[in-house]
Amino acid sequence: MVRQPPRSTQSRSSAASDVYKRQEPINDVVVKIDQRGNPVRVRDVGVLSDSSDIQTNVVRTDGKRSVYLRVNKQPIANTVEVVDALRKAIPKMIGIPPGVQLGISFDQSIYIRQSIKNLIEQALHGSLLAAAVIAVPLSKAVGLGSIIGYLAAGIAIGPWGLGLVTNVEDILHFAEFGVVLMLFLVGLELEPKRLWSLRRPIFGWGSAQVLGCAAALAGVAVALGVAWPTAVVAAPGVAVLLPAGTARGDGGPVFQVPTATPTSRPTRTPTPRIPRLAPTATPSPTPATYRRVVPGVSNEALPTSTAGTAADLSGLRQSLSTAINKFPVSGAYAIAVTDLQSGASVDVHGDRYPLSGCIMNLFVLMSTMLDVQQGAYPLDDVSEVIAATIWSSNTATARALYRKTGGNDLGTGLRKVGRLMNERMGMEGTLIDHPPGYPAETLGRDPNNWISANDTNRGLTALWNGSILHDPYRVYLLDAMVQVSPTLNYLLAYNPHGRVGHKNGWLFEDGGWVDNDSGIVRFVKDGREYAYAITFMSQDVEQFKAEVPLGQQLARITWDWFNAAYP
Repeated sequence: MVRQPPRSTQSRSSAASDVYKRQEPINDVVVKIDQRGNPVRVRDVGVLSDSSDIQTNVVRTDGKRSVYLRVNKQPIANTVEVVDALRKAIPKMIGIPPGVQLGISFDQSIYIRQSIKNLIEQALHGSLLAAAVIAVPLSKAVGLGSIIGYLAAGIAIGPWGLGLVTNVEDILHFAEFGVVLMLFLVGLELEPKRLWSLRRPIFGWGSAQVLGCAAALAGVAVALGVAWPTAVVAAPGVAVLLPAGTARGDGGPVFQVPTATPTSRPTRTPTPRIPRLAPTATPSPTPATYRRVVPGVSNEALPTSTAGTAADLSGLRQSLSTAINKFPVSGAYAIAVTDLQSGASVDVHGDRYPLSGCIMNLFVLMSTMLDVQQGAYPLDDVSEVIAATIWSSNTATARALYRKTGGNDLGTGLRKVGRLMNERMGMEGTLIDHPPGYPAETLGRDPNNWISANDTNRGLTALWNGSILHDPYRVYLLDAMVQVSPTLNYLLAYNPHGRVGHKNGWLFEDGGWVDNDSGIVRFVKDGREYAYAITFMSQDVEQFKAEVPLGQQLARITWDWFNAAYP
Protein backbone atom coordinates (compact mmCIF):
# COMPACT_ATOMS: atom_id res chain seq x y z
CA MET A 1 0.00 0.00 0.00
CA VAL A 2 1.27 3.47 -0.89
CA ARG A 3 0.37 6.13 1.67
CA GLN A 4 0.76 9.82 0.68
CA PRO A 5 2.44 12.49 2.86
CA PRO A 6 0.68 13.84 5.97
CA ARG A 7 -1.13 16.58 4.05
CA SER A 8 -3.21 13.88 2.34
CA THR A 9 -5.22 11.05 3.81
CA GLN A 10 -5.68 9.18 0.55
CA SER A 11 -4.27 5.72 -0.02
CA ARG A 12 -3.92 3.43 -3.00
CA SER A 13 -3.67 -0.35 -3.13
CA SER A 14 -1.62 -2.11 -5.76
CA ALA A 15 -0.80 -5.76 -6.36
CA ALA A 16 2.81 -6.51 -7.20
CA SER A 17 3.99 -9.43 -9.29
CA ASP A 18 6.57 -11.90 -8.07
CA VAL A 19 9.31 -9.82 -9.81
CA TYR A 20 9.71 -7.92 -6.55
CA LYS A 21 11.04 -10.12 -3.74
CA ARG A 22 11.43 -7.17 -1.28
CA GLN A 23 9.62 -3.91 -0.56
CA GLU A 24 12.53 -1.44 -1.10
CA PRO A 25 12.94 -1.78 -4.91
CA ILE A 26 9.35 -0.75 -5.39
CA ASN A 27 10.21 2.75 -4.05
CA ASP A 28 12.33 3.34 -7.15
CA VAL A 29 9.53 2.52 -9.60
CA VAL A 30 8.78 5.53 -11.88
CA VAL A 31 5.10 6.37 -11.79
CA LYS A 32 5.20 9.45 -14.11
CA ILE A 33 7.38 12.16 -15.80
CA ASP A 34 6.80 15.76 -14.61
CA GLN A 35 6.59 18.85 -16.83
CA ARG A 36 10.34 19.39 -16.67
CA GLY A 37 11.03 15.82 -17.83
CA ASN A 38 12.10 14.56 -14.43
CA PRO A 39 10.95 11.11 -13.29
CA VAL A 40 8.59 10.91 -10.37
CA ARG A 41 9.15 7.77 -8.29
CA VAL A 42 7.00 5.98 -5.73
CA ARG A 43 9.03 7.42 -2.81
CA ASP A 44 8.36 10.94 -4.14
CA VAL A 45 4.60 10.63 -3.84
CA GLY A 46 4.10 8.54 -0.73
CA VAL A 47 5.23 5.98 1.79
CA LEU A 48 5.27 2.35 0.75
CA SER A 49 4.11 -0.24 3.28
CA ASP A 50 3.32 -3.94 3.06
CA SER A 51 -0.34 -4.33 3.92
CA SER A 52 -3.62 -5.84 2.58
CA ASP A 53 -6.87 -4.48 1.24
CA ILE A 54 -10.01 -4.36 3.27
CA GLN A 55 -12.06 -7.55 2.83
CA THR A 56 -15.44 -6.75 1.27
CA ASN A 57 -16.77 -10.28 0.53
CA VAL A 58 -16.61 -13.83 1.83
CA VAL A 59 -16.65 -16.96 -0.37
CA ARG A 60 -17.98 -20.23 1.01
CA THR A 61 -18.26 -23.62 -0.69
CA ASP A 62 -20.46 -26.19 1.04
CA GLY A 63 -20.33 -23.94 4.11
CA LYS A 64 -16.53 -23.77 4.21
CA ARG A 65 -14.38 -20.66 3.68
CA SER A 66 -12.98 -20.64 0.17
CA VAL A 67 -10.95 -18.54 -2.22
CA TYR A 68 -12.58 -17.68 -5.55
CA LEU A 69 -10.26 -17.30 -8.53
CA ARG A 70 -11.84 -16.04 -11.74
CA VAL A 71 -10.28 -17.37 -14.96
CA ASN A 72 -10.93 -15.27 -18.07
CA LYS A 73 -10.20 -16.49 -21.57
CA GLN A 74 -8.70 -14.43 -24.34
CA PRO A 75 -11.24 -13.08 -26.88
CA ILE A 76 -10.05 -15.36 -29.65
CA ALA A 77 -9.91 -18.49 -27.47
CA ASN A 78 -12.44 -21.32 -27.54
CA THR A 79 -14.36 -21.54 -24.27
CA VAL A 80 -14.74 -25.31 -24.37
CA GLU A 81 -11.05 -25.85 -25.12
CA VAL A 82 -10.00 -23.45 -22.32
CA VAL A 83 -12.19 -25.25 -19.78
CA ASP A 84 -10.91 -28.66 -20.87
CA ALA A 85 -7.29 -27.48 -20.56
CA LEU A 86 -7.96 -26.01 -17.11
CA ARG A 87 -9.52 -29.24 -15.88
CA LYS A 88 -6.44 -31.16 -17.03
CA ALA A 89 -4.10 -28.63 -15.37
CA ILE A 90 -5.74 -28.54 -11.92
CA PRO A 91 -4.52 -31.98 -10.76
CA LYS A 92 -0.97 -31.04 -11.81
CA MET A 93 -0.72 -27.78 -9.82
CA ILE A 94 2.06 -27.69 -7.19
CA GLY A 95 2.48 -25.68 -4.02
CA ILE A 96 -1.08 -26.16 -2.84
CA PRO A 97 -1.16 -26.10 1.00
CA PRO A 98 -2.24 -29.32 2.71
CA GLY A 99 -5.98 -29.54 3.27
CA VAL A 100 -6.79 -27.18 0.38
CA GLN A 101 -8.86 -28.65 -2.42
CA LEU A 102 -9.09 -27.19 -5.91
CA GLY A 103 -12.29 -27.40 -7.89
CA ILE A 104 -14.42 -25.61 -10.48
CA SER A 105 -17.50 -23.92 -9.03
CA PHE A 106 -18.86 -22.41 -12.27
CA ASP A 107 -18.34 -23.66 -15.82
CA GLN A 108 -19.72 -21.51 -18.64
CA SER A 109 -18.91 -24.17 -21.20
CA ILE A 110 -21.81 -26.30 -19.91
CA TYR A 111 -24.31 -24.13 -21.81
CA ILE A 112 -22.22 -24.24 -24.96
CA ARG A 113 -21.89 -28.02 -24.77
CA GLN A 114 -25.65 -28.39 -24.26
CA SER A 115 -26.37 -26.21 -27.29
CA ILE A 116 -24.01 -28.29 -29.41
CA LYS A 117 -25.65 -31.49 -28.16
CA ASN A 118 -29.11 -30.14 -29.04
CA LEU A 119 -27.94 -29.29 -32.56
CA ILE A 120 -26.50 -32.78 -33.00
CA GLU A 121 -29.76 -34.36 -31.81
CA GLN A 122 -31.79 -32.21 -34.19
CA ALA A 123 -29.49 -33.14 -37.06
CA LEU A 124 -29.80 -36.80 -36.06
CA HIS A 125 -33.58 -36.65 -36.01
CA GLY A 126 -33.58 -34.86 -39.35
CA SER A 127 -31.32 -37.46 -40.93
CA LEU A 128 -33.54 -40.28 -39.61
CA LEU A 129 -36.67 -38.67 -41.04
CA ALA A 130 -34.99 -37.84 -44.34
CA ALA A 131 -33.67 -41.38 -44.71
CA ALA A 132 -37.10 -42.84 -43.92
CA VAL A 133 -38.86 -40.49 -46.37
CA ILE A 134 -36.51 -41.61 -49.15
CA ALA A 135 -36.02 -45.29 -48.34
CA VAL A 136 -39.54 -46.38 -47.31
CA PRO A 137 -41.39 -45.34 -50.52
CA LEU A 138 -38.62 -46.91 -52.63
CA SER A 139 -38.84 -50.13 -50.64
CA LYS A 140 -42.63 -50.26 -50.91
CA ALA A 141 -42.46 -49.48 -54.62
CA VAL A 142 -40.42 -52.63 -55.25
CA GLY A 143 -42.68 -54.70 -52.98
CA LEU A 144 -40.31 -55.15 -50.03
CA GLY A 145 -42.45 -53.32 -47.48
CA SER A 146 -41.91 -50.42 -45.10
CA ILE A 147 -40.01 -52.43 -42.47
CA ILE A 148 -37.26 -53.27 -44.96
CA GLY A 149 -37.20 -49.60 -45.95
CA TYR A 150 -36.66 -48.49 -42.36
CA LEU A 151 -33.90 -51.05 -41.91
CA ALA A 152 -32.19 -49.91 -45.10
CA ALA A 153 -32.44 -46.28 -43.98
CA GLY A 154 -30.86 -47.12 -40.63
CA ILE A 155 -28.00 -49.00 -42.28
CA ALA A 156 -27.42 -46.15 -44.75
CA ILE A 157 -27.04 -43.41 -42.11
CA GLY A 158 -25.39 -45.60 -39.46
CA PRO A 159 -21.71 -45.96 -38.57
CA TRP A 160 -21.26 -48.68 -41.23
CA GLY A 161 -22.90 -46.56 -43.95
CA LEU A 162 -22.63 -42.82 -44.50
CA GLY A 163 -21.60 -42.33 -40.87
CA LEU A 164 -24.23 -39.66 -40.13
CA VAL A 165 -24.86 -41.50 -36.87
CA THR A 166 -21.74 -42.66 -35.07
CA ASN A 167 -22.81 -42.73 -31.44
CA VAL A 168 -25.34 -45.53 -31.31
CA GLU A 169 -26.18 -44.71 -27.70
CA ASP A 170 -27.78 -41.44 -28.83
CA ILE A 171 -30.51 -43.23 -30.78
CA LEU A 172 -31.25 -46.09 -28.42
CA HIS A 173 -34.33 -44.27 -27.14
CA PHE A 174 -35.62 -44.11 -30.73
CA ALA A 175 -35.27 -47.85 -31.14
CA GLU A 176 -36.82 -48.56 -27.75
CA PHE A 177 -39.78 -46.32 -28.55
CA GLY A 178 -40.28 -48.11 -31.87
CA VAL A 179 -40.36 -51.50 -30.16
CA VAL A 180 -42.92 -50.19 -27.67
CA LEU A 181 -45.16 -48.95 -30.50
CA MET A 182 -44.84 -52.26 -32.37
CA LEU A 183 -45.82 -54.24 -29.28
CA PHE A 184 -48.70 -51.84 -28.67
CA LEU A 185 -50.04 -52.37 -32.19
CA VAL A 186 -49.67 -56.12 -31.86
CA GLY A 187 -51.62 -56.01 -28.60
CA LEU A 188 -54.40 -53.96 -30.20
CA GLU A 189 -54.87 -56.28 -33.18
CA LEU A 190 -54.34 -59.66 -31.57
CA GLU A 191 -57.53 -61.54 -30.79
CA PRO A 192 -57.26 -64.82 -28.86
CA LYS A 193 -59.80 -66.55 -31.09
CA ARG A 194 -58.04 -65.40 -34.22
CA LEU A 195 -54.67 -66.43 -32.80
CA TRP A 196 -56.02 -69.89 -32.07
CA SER A 197 -57.38 -70.20 -35.59
CA LEU A 198 -53.93 -69.32 -36.94
CA ARG A 199 -52.06 -71.64 -34.61
CA ARG A 200 -50.83 -73.93 -37.38
CA PRO A 201 -49.48 -71.27 -39.77
CA ILE A 202 -48.08 -69.17 -36.90
CA PHE A 203 -46.48 -71.81 -34.69
CA GLY A 204 -45.74 -74.20 -37.52
CA TRP A 205 -44.74 -72.46 -40.74
CA GLY A 206 -44.19 -69.18 -38.92
CA SER A 207 -41.67 -70.70 -36.52
CA ALA A 208 -39.93 -72.49 -39.38
CA GLN A 209 -39.73 -69.26 -41.35
CA VAL A 210 -38.26 -67.30 -38.42
CA LEU A 211 -35.72 -70.00 -37.57
CA GLY A 212 -34.72 -70.42 -41.21
CA CYS A 213 -34.30 -66.69 -41.75
CA ALA A 214 -32.41 -66.37 -38.44
CA ALA A 215 -29.98 -69.12 -39.42
CA ALA A 216 -29.38 -67.56 -42.84
CA LEU A 217 -28.90 -64.06 -41.40
CA ALA A 218 -26.57 -65.34 -38.67
CA GLY A 219 -24.49 -67.11 -41.31
CA VAL A 220 -24.23 -63.94 -43.40
CA ALA A 221 -23.29 -61.89 -40.30
CA VAL A 222 -20.54 -64.32 -39.29
CA ALA A 223 -19.22 -64.32 -42.86
CA LEU A 224 -19.00 -60.53 -42.71
CA GLY A 225 -16.91 -60.66 -39.56
CA VAL A 226 -19.54 -60.28 -36.83
CA ALA A 227 -18.78 -62.28 -33.69
CA TRP A 228 -20.91 -65.42 -33.66
CA PRO A 229 -22.52 -64.71 -30.22
CA THR A 230 -23.68 -61.31 -31.50
CA ALA A 231 -24.93 -62.81 -34.77
CA VAL A 232 -26.86 -65.57 -32.99
CA VAL A 233 -28.58 -63.04 -30.68
CA ALA A 234 -29.35 -60.39 -33.33
CA ALA A 235 -30.45 -62.61 -36.23
CA PRO A 236 -33.76 -63.86 -34.70
CA GLY A 237 -34.82 -60.28 -33.99
CA VAL A 238 -34.22 -59.24 -37.59
CA ALA A 239 -35.95 -62.39 -38.84
CA VAL A 240 -39.06 -61.51 -36.81
CA LEU A 241 -39.05 -57.97 -38.20
CA LEU A 242 -38.79 -59.03 -41.85
CA PRO A 243 -42.31 -60.48 -42.17
CA ALA A 244 -43.78 -57.84 -39.84
CA GLY A 245 -44.32 -55.40 -42.67
CA THR A 246 -46.19 -57.94 -44.76
CA ALA A 247 -48.77 -58.84 -42.15
CA ARG A 248 -50.38 -55.44 -42.72
CA GLY A 249 -50.36 -55.71 -46.49
CA ASP A 250 -47.74 -53.00 -47.22
CA GLY A 251 -45.14 -55.11 -48.97
CA GLY A 252 -43.08 -58.26 -48.61
CA PRO A 253 -42.90 -61.70 -50.19
CA VAL A 254 -45.47 -62.52 -52.84
CA PHE A 255 -46.95 -65.39 -50.85
CA GLN A 256 -48.30 -63.05 -48.17
CA VAL A 257 -51.97 -62.09 -48.19
CA PRO A 258 -53.85 -58.82 -47.42
CA THR A 259 -54.96 -57.60 -44.04
CA ALA A 260 -57.94 -59.50 -42.72
CA THR A 261 -61.24 -57.67 -42.76
CA PRO A 262 -62.82 -57.80 -39.30
CA THR A 263 -66.42 -58.91 -39.27
CA SER A 264 -69.18 -59.49 -36.81
CA ARG A 265 -70.39 -63.01 -36.17
CA PRO A 266 -71.90 -63.95 -39.53
CA THR A 267 -75.31 -65.36 -40.13
CA ARG A 268 -74.76 -69.04 -40.78
CA THR A 269 -77.32 -69.26 -43.57
CA PRO A 270 -75.51 -69.16 -46.91
CA THR A 271 -77.74 -66.32 -48.13
CA PRO A 272 -78.53 -62.93 -46.60
CA ARG A 273 -81.76 -62.30 -44.79
CA ILE A 274 -83.39 -60.34 -47.60
CA PRO A 275 -85.12 -62.30 -50.40
CA ARG A 276 -82.90 -62.96 -53.37
CA LEU A 277 -84.22 -62.01 -56.76
CA ALA A 278 -83.57 -64.09 -59.82
CA PRO A 279 -80.20 -63.24 -61.32
CA THR A 280 -80.43 -60.93 -64.27
CA ALA A 281 -78.65 -61.59 -67.52
CA THR A 282 -75.24 -60.06 -67.81
CA PRO A 283 -75.60 -56.92 -69.96
CA SER A 284 -73.89 -57.06 -73.30
CA PRO A 285 -71.02 -54.60 -73.45
CA THR A 286 -71.05 -51.60 -75.71
CA PRO A 287 -67.82 -51.53 -77.72
CA ALA A 288 -65.58 -48.90 -76.15
CA THR A 289 -64.05 -47.73 -79.42
CA TYR A 290 -63.93 -44.13 -78.13
CA ARG A 291 -61.14 -44.88 -75.64
CA ARG A 292 -58.58 -42.11 -75.71
CA VAL A 293 -55.63 -40.67 -73.80
CA VAL A 294 -56.06 -37.64 -71.57
CA PRO A 295 -52.73 -36.31 -70.21
CA GLY A 296 -52.40 -36.93 -66.50
CA VAL A 297 -55.50 -39.15 -66.41
CA SER A 298 -55.06 -42.17 -68.67
CA ASN A 299 -51.86 -43.90 -69.68
CA GLU A 300 -53.23 -46.18 -72.33
CA ALA A 301 -55.09 -45.87 -75.62
CA LEU A 302 -55.73 -49.13 -77.45
CA PRO A 303 -58.63 -49.99 -79.74
CA THR A 304 -61.01 -52.33 -77.98
CA SER A 305 -62.23 -55.41 -79.76
CA THR A 306 -65.74 -55.09 -81.17
CA ALA A 307 -68.56 -57.31 -80.11
CA GLY A 308 -68.89 -60.45 -82.17
CA THR A 309 -70.48 -63.82 -82.08
CA ALA A 310 -70.52 -65.18 -78.55
CA ALA A 311 -67.83 -67.79 -78.08
CA ASP A 312 -68.87 -71.15 -76.74
CA LEU A 313 -67.84 -71.12 -73.08
CA SER A 314 -69.18 -74.56 -72.22
CA GLY A 315 -65.73 -76.14 -72.42
CA LEU A 316 -64.34 -73.50 -70.08
CA ARG A 317 -67.12 -74.10 -67.59
CA GLN A 318 -66.50 -77.84 -67.65
CA SER A 319 -62.79 -77.31 -66.94
CA LEU A 320 -63.53 -74.92 -64.06
CA SER A 321 -66.11 -77.27 -62.56
CA THR A 322 -63.75 -80.25 -62.78
CA ALA A 323 -60.97 -78.32 -61.03
CA ILE A 324 -63.29 -77.29 -58.18
CA ASN A 325 -64.73 -80.77 -57.73
CA LYS A 326 -61.27 -82.37 -57.61
CA PHE A 327 -59.80 -79.86 -55.20
CA PRO A 328 -59.03 -81.81 -52.01
CA VAL A 329 -59.52 -78.98 -49.48
CA SER A 330 -63.07 -78.67 -48.19
CA GLY A 331 -64.79 -75.31 -48.55
CA ALA A 332 -67.48 -73.41 -50.45
CA TYR A 333 -66.01 -72.27 -53.79
CA ALA A 334 -67.48 -70.25 -56.64
CA ILE A 335 -66.21 -68.69 -59.86
CA ALA A 336 -67.74 -66.57 -62.61
CA VAL A 337 -66.11 -65.62 -65.92
CA THR A 338 -67.48 -63.09 -68.42
CA ASP A 339 -66.21 -62.60 -71.96
CA LEU A 340 -66.23 -58.79 -72.25
CA GLN A 341 -66.15 -58.99 -76.05
CA SER A 342 -69.48 -60.79 -76.31
CA GLY A 343 -71.04 -60.50 -72.84
CA ALA A 344 -71.29 -64.27 -72.51
CA SER A 345 -70.75 -65.71 -69.02
CA VAL A 346 -70.21 -69.04 -67.33
CA ASP A 347 -70.02 -69.82 -63.66
CA VAL A 348 -69.69 -72.56 -61.07
CA HIS A 349 -71.89 -71.82 -58.04
CA GLY A 350 -71.95 -68.21 -59.26
CA ASP A 351 -75.35 -67.43 -57.71
CA ARG A 352 -74.31 -68.30 -54.18
CA TYR A 353 -73.99 -65.29 -51.85
CA PRO A 354 -70.97 -65.68 -49.55
CA LEU A 355 -69.47 -62.97 -47.38
CA SER A 356 -68.00 -60.25 -49.59
CA GLY A 357 -64.88 -59.18 -47.73
CA CYS A 358 -63.15 -56.18 -49.27
CA ILE A 359 -64.16 -56.85 -52.88
CA MET A 360 -67.25 -54.82 -51.96
CA ASN A 361 -64.96 -51.79 -52.06
CA LEU A 362 -64.78 -52.13 -55.86
CA PHE A 363 -68.09 -50.34 -56.00
CA VAL A 364 -67.28 -47.42 -53.74
CA LEU A 365 -64.38 -46.80 -56.14
CA MET A 366 -66.88 -46.67 -59.01
CA SER A 367 -69.24 -44.43 -57.03
CA THR A 368 -66.43 -42.02 -56.22
CA MET A 369 -65.29 -41.84 -59.86
CA LEU A 370 -68.91 -41.30 -60.88
CA ASP A 371 -69.00 -38.28 -58.54
CA VAL A 372 -65.83 -36.94 -60.18
CA GLN A 373 -67.35 -37.49 -63.62
CA GLN A 374 -70.45 -35.53 -62.58
CA GLY A 375 -68.37 -32.67 -61.17
CA ALA A 376 -69.15 -33.23 -57.48
CA TYR A 377 -65.47 -32.77 -56.62
CA PRO A 378 -62.16 -32.81 -58.52
CA LEU A 379 -60.17 -35.98 -59.09
CA ASP A 380 -57.25 -34.55 -57.11
CA ASP A 381 -59.42 -34.70 -53.97
CA VAL A 382 -59.65 -38.49 -54.09
CA SER A 383 -56.90 -39.80 -56.38
CA GLU A 384 -54.48 -40.63 -53.55
CA VAL A 385 -57.23 -42.23 -51.44
CA ILE A 386 -58.31 -44.37 -54.40
CA ALA A 387 -54.72 -45.44 -55.02
CA ALA A 388 -54.19 -46.39 -51.34
CA THR A 389 -57.44 -48.38 -51.26
CA ILE A 390 -56.41 -50.41 -54.29
CA TRP A 391 -52.72 -50.78 -53.44
CA SER A 392 -52.96 -52.38 -50.01
CA SER A 393 -56.66 -53.26 -49.64
CA ASN A 394 -56.79 -50.43 -47.11
CA THR A 395 -60.10 -50.50 -45.24
CA ALA A 396 -59.52 -47.08 -43.62
CA THR A 397 -59.16 -45.27 -46.95
CA ALA A 398 -62.13 -47.20 -48.37
CA ARG A 399 -64.21 -46.02 -45.41
CA ALA A 400 -63.14 -42.46 -46.21
CA LEU A 401 -64.44 -42.94 -49.77
CA TYR A 402 -67.85 -44.13 -48.50
CA ARG A 403 -68.04 -40.94 -46.46
CA LYS A 404 -66.84 -38.81 -49.37
CA THR A 405 -69.35 -40.17 -51.87
CA GLY A 406 -72.08 -39.69 -49.24
CA GLY A 407 -71.40 -35.98 -48.92
CA ASN A 408 -69.42 -36.44 -45.71
CA ASP A 409 -72.03 -38.83 -44.29
CA LEU A 410 -71.11 -42.50 -44.00
CA GLY A 411 -74.65 -43.89 -43.97
CA THR A 412 -75.62 -41.87 -47.02
CA GLY A 413 -72.53 -43.16 -48.82
CA LEU A 414 -73.35 -46.79 -48.00
CA ARG A 415 -76.92 -46.44 -49.26
CA LYS A 416 -75.70 -44.64 -52.39
CA VAL A 417 -73.26 -47.45 -53.23
CA GLY A 418 -76.03 -50.00 -52.56
CA ARG A 419 -78.38 -48.28 -55.01
CA LEU A 420 -75.61 -48.06 -57.62
CA MET A 421 -75.11 -51.83 -57.43
CA ASN A 422 -78.75 -52.90 -57.10
CA GLU A 423 -80.41 -50.47 -59.52
CA ARG A 424 -77.82 -49.46 -62.12
CA MET A 425 -75.55 -52.50 -62.37
CA GLY A 426 -78.12 -55.28 -62.15
CA MET A 427 -76.62 -56.62 -58.89
CA GLU A 428 -80.06 -57.10 -57.36
CA GLY A 429 -79.04 -59.69 -54.78
CA THR A 430 -76.01 -57.86 -53.36
CA LEU A 431 -76.34 -56.40 -49.86
CA ILE A 432 -74.04 -53.84 -48.25
CA ASP A 433 -74.60 -53.08 -44.56
CA HIS A 434 -71.32 -51.47 -43.40
CA PRO A 435 -67.90 -50.50 -44.70
CA PRO A 436 -65.76 -53.65 -44.83
CA GLY A 437 -63.68 -53.75 -41.70
CA TYR A 438 -66.11 -51.61 -39.67
CA PRO A 439 -69.03 -53.87 -38.67
CA ALA A 440 -70.06 -51.51 -35.86
CA GLU A 441 -70.95 -48.77 -38.38
CA THR A 442 -73.98 -50.71 -39.58
CA LEU A 443 -77.13 -49.65 -41.41
CA GLY A 444 -79.00 -52.33 -39.46
CA ARG A 445 -79.74 -54.46 -42.52
CA ASP A 446 -77.64 -57.52 -41.69
CA PRO A 447 -74.58 -58.37 -39.61
CA ASN A 448 -72.58 -58.92 -42.81
CA ASN A 449 -72.10 -57.85 -46.42
CA TRP A 450 -73.07 -60.35 -49.13
CA ILE A 451 -72.25 -60.62 -52.82
CA SER A 452 -72.16 -63.38 -55.45
CA ALA A 453 -69.61 -64.07 -58.15
CA ASN A 454 -72.17 -63.42 -60.88
CA ASP A 455 -73.25 -60.12 -59.30
CA THR A 456 -69.62 -59.02 -59.06
CA ASN A 457 -69.07 -59.77 -62.75
CA ARG A 458 -72.22 -57.78 -63.61
CA GLY A 459 -70.66 -54.79 -61.90
CA LEU A 460 -67.33 -55.29 -63.67
CA THR A 461 -69.11 -55.60 -67.01
CA ALA A 462 -70.93 -52.32 -66.36
CA LEU A 463 -67.58 -50.68 -65.63
CA TRP A 464 -66.01 -52.09 -68.78
CA ASN A 465 -68.76 -51.27 -71.24
CA GLY A 466 -69.03 -47.63 -70.15
CA SER A 467 -72.59 -47.72 -68.85
CA ILE A 468 -71.46 -46.29 -65.50
CA LEU A 469 -68.28 -44.35 -66.23
CA HIS A 470 -67.35 -42.66 -69.47
CA ASP A 471 -63.84 -42.13 -70.72
CA PRO A 472 -61.44 -40.86 -69.49
CA TYR A 473 -62.78 -41.73 -66.01
CA ARG A 474 -63.47 -45.36 -66.93
CA VAL A 475 -59.93 -45.83 -68.27
CA TYR A 476 -58.49 -44.06 -65.21
CA LEU A 477 -60.12 -46.54 -62.82
CA LEU A 478 -59.25 -49.56 -64.98
CA ASP A 479 -55.61 -48.49 -65.02
CA ALA A 480 -55.62 -47.70 -61.29
CA MET A 481 -56.88 -51.21 -60.47
CA VAL A 482 -53.65 -52.64 -61.88
CA GLN A 483 -51.55 -50.80 -59.28
CA VAL A 484 -51.81 -53.42 -56.53
CA SER A 485 -49.18 -54.37 -53.99
CA PRO A 486 -47.31 -57.55 -55.01
CA THR A 487 -48.37 -59.09 -51.69
CA LEU A 488 -51.97 -59.17 -52.95
CA ASN A 489 -51.26 -60.72 -56.34
CA TYR A 490 -51.53 -64.29 -55.12
CA LEU A 491 -54.85 -65.38 -56.70
CA LEU A 492 -56.10 -63.94 -60.01
CA ALA A 493 -52.96 -61.89 -60.64
CA TYR A 494 -50.69 -64.85 -59.90
CA ASN A 495 -50.96 -65.72 -63.61
CA PRO A 496 -48.11 -63.75 -65.24
CA HIS A 497 -50.02 -63.14 -68.47
CA GLY A 498 -52.13 -60.10 -69.30
CA ARG A 499 -52.78 -56.96 -67.24
CA VAL A 500 -54.85 -57.78 -64.18
CA GLY A 501 -56.77 -55.00 -62.46
CA HIS A 502 -58.41 -56.48 -59.39
CA LYS A 503 -59.62 -56.08 -55.82
CA ASN A 504 -59.46 -58.79 -53.19
CA GLY A 505 -60.23 -59.27 -49.54
CA TRP A 506 -60.29 -61.94 -46.89
CA LEU A 507 -61.47 -62.50 -43.36
CA PHE A 508 -61.95 -65.25 -40.81
CA GLU A 509 -65.34 -66.24 -39.47
CA ASP A 510 -66.58 -69.19 -37.43
CA GLY A 511 -66.83 -71.55 -40.38
CA GLY A 512 -63.27 -70.85 -41.57
CA TRP A 513 -61.48 -68.53 -43.94
CA VAL A 514 -63.10 -66.34 -46.60
CA ASP A 515 -60.85 -65.32 -49.51
CA ASN A 516 -62.24 -63.53 -52.58
CA ASP A 517 -60.67 -61.89 -55.62
CA SER A 518 -62.37 -60.12 -58.51
CA GLY A 519 -61.06 -58.18 -61.49
CA ILE A 520 -60.62 -57.64 -65.21
CA VAL A 521 -57.83 -59.26 -67.21
CA ARG A 522 -56.73 -57.38 -70.35
CA PHE A 523 -54.42 -58.58 -73.09
CA VAL A 524 -53.37 -57.32 -76.51
CA LYS A 525 -53.12 -59.25 -79.76
CA ASP A 526 -52.29 -57.69 -83.13
CA GLY A 527 -52.66 -54.21 -81.66
CA ARG A 528 -56.18 -54.86 -80.34
CA GLU A 529 -57.18 -55.20 -76.73
CA TYR A 530 -59.32 -58.06 -75.36
CA ALA A 531 -60.62 -58.53 -71.84
CA TYR A 532 -62.59 -60.79 -69.53
CA ALA A 533 -63.99 -60.41 -66.04
CA ILE A 534 -63.28 -63.08 -63.43
CA THR A 535 -64.38 -63.48 -59.82
CA PHE A 536 -63.18 -66.24 -57.49
CA MET A 537 -64.83 -66.71 -54.10
CA SER A 538 -64.07 -69.12 -51.25
CA GLN A 539 -65.61 -69.57 -47.82
CA ASP A 540 -65.47 -72.01 -44.88
CA VAL A 541 -61.87 -73.03 -45.65
CA GLU A 542 -60.39 -74.43 -42.46
CA GLN A 543 -56.69 -74.00 -43.27
CA PHE A 544 -55.19 -70.56 -43.74
CA LYS A 545 -54.42 -69.94 -47.47
CA ALA A 546 -55.39 -73.49 -48.35
CA GLU A 547 -57.66 -72.13 -51.13
CA VAL A 548 -54.80 -70.32 -52.91
CA PRO A 549 -53.75 -73.23 -55.19
CA LEU A 550 -57.32 -73.58 -56.45
CA GLY A 551 -57.66 -69.85 -57.17
CA GLN A 552 -54.38 -69.88 -59.08
CA GLN A 553 -55.40 -72.97 -61.05
CA LEU A 554 -58.76 -71.47 -62.05
CA ALA A 555 -57.06 -68.22 -63.10
CA ARG A 556 -54.65 -70.16 -65.33
CA ILE A 557 -57.41 -72.32 -66.86
CA THR A 558 -59.36 -69.17 -67.76
CA TRP A 559 -56.32 -67.47 -69.28
CA ASP A 560 -55.45 -70.50 -71.38
CA TRP A 561 -59.01 -70.62 -72.73
CA PHE A 562 -59.14 -66.92 -73.72
CA ASN A 563 -55.63 -66.99 -75.12
CA ALA A 564 -56.71 -69.81 -77.43
CA ALA A 565 -60.12 -68.29 -78.22
CA TYR A 566 -58.65 -65.02 -79.52
CA PRO A 567 -55.51 -66.02 -81.44
